[in-house]
Amino acid sequence: MIKTDKRKLNFVDSVFILLFVVAGDLIVQLVGTFILSFFDNGIFVNYIIMLLMQLCFALVVWVYTRKKGVFIPVFPLQREGRGVKKAVIDGFVGVGVALIALLFFCQVAGLFDELLSFMGYDTTSSSFEAPDGVSAAFLIIVTCIFAPVVEELVFRGVLLGGLRQVLGKWQSVLLTGLAFSLFHMSPMQTVYQFFLGCSLALVAYDSRSLVPSIAAHFTNNLIAVFTVLFPTFNNLYADYIDIFLIGPAVAAVVPLTALGVFGVWFLSRFVKVPRNEEEESRERARKELKEEKKQKRASGEKPETTQAEFSEEERMIKRQRTFGFAIFYTVLGVCGFIWLINLLMGIVIK
Repeated sequence: MIKTDKRKLNFVDSVFILLFVVAGDLIVQLVGTFILSFFDNGIFVNYIIMLLMQLCFALVVWVYTRKKGVFIPVFPLQREGRGVKKAVIDGFVGVGVALIALLFFCQVAGLFDELLSFMGYDTTSSSFEAPDGVSAAFLIIVTCIFAPVVEELVFRGVLLGGLRQVLGKWQSVLLTGLAFSLFHMSPMQTVYQFFLGCSLALVAYDSRSLVPSIAAHFTNNLIAVFTVLFPTFNNLYADYIDIFLIGPAVAAVVPLTALGVFGVWFLSRFVKVPRNEEEESRERARKELKEEKKQKRASGEKPETTQAEFSEEERMIKRQRTFGFAIFYTVLGVCGFIWLINLLMGIVIK
């Protein structure tokens, strides 16, 4: 086991880090937009700004954890029963998850793009411009190295690590996927990033490691870069998606999406590790409370609980949880508001 004098990251820590990350993202975007206005062809400058965003996110996590004296247990290669062999298996599972996402979630994302297009949104624009030379190399470094590591640390390490302490497995996975999707504030990427974010959260949750989610994120971004660098590959992938967006083939989108969800769940079984003692205790307490409320409702008794029934420590934990969720949903609201602005701008400005 890893020995440390630092305390483990909790839910409030995770939402504060998310808050600072979103704030840093908005600041870098504003400054970057101003800088780009001075360049006629700012492809390389745009990639530098993308790199600065990732460095900003990493800096936020480093400064917060250092100042608060907390640690994020997400690279468990030194834990009991873990090692290089397990990490390799986690990595292969991550690659499989990315391939499933690209093959089975792109259709439902394509339908959403069709809806956006029907609303008048410009779906022809791309997140990346075709680069060459140094710009291409820089694009690969930023999107395939920095982004997978840093974004997984923030979302599947920090955020998911906090949510799993106060919520059940599937609630944590879905909220992490939603936060990941809204964080990018891109209408066209919303649906795909939600499914991808949930998939990455599931394998990270089951493995209690970032290795599979980083491998999946890396694979996903690498293939995305290939579609930018090699138009033929991009055309083939676009044709594959279009097959399911025409006529009766649309009916296959839901079964394909369901098959993709099943595939990710099935792969996650290969990296799943048993819950530790702390998680078992938390899960038992959650089930006992749920069963107690169910029995009281069945008997017609109101499940009332007075403040006197809680210890001072329990009241403090409850207040922290309420405070944490208030911050979390506020951050989601801000990201959602900017997402809406981007949607309206995409409709009005073409």
